[in-house]
Amino acid sequence: MLQDKEMAADIQDMLKHQTVAFTRAAIESSDPNIRQAFVQMRSAKERAHWEMYQLNEQKGWYLPAGPADHAEVNRVKGFFQSALDQTAQPALR
Repeated sequence: MLQDKEMAADIQDMLKHQTVAFTRAAIESSDPNIRQAFVQMRSAKERAHWEMYQLNEQKGWYLPAGPADHAEVNRVKGFFQSALDQTAQPALR
């Protein structure tokens, strides 16, 4: 039988996967109403995931990484911003 800790971890993982699935569904939807419905469902899953994360952390069942220092945050942010900028430029032919 699963313990509370295992069930909570499974629920958090399931919510994470559902959030990703709704994101994919939203970005692949051509109908604006369906797209908005998926976005709303994704938001609900994000909220539920956050609540489950908080419960797991509060119970001591999940230990997040410590905060990164400011220089590390800027380094990672710069890396991804650079990659984003490169993908936004039209391809030269």
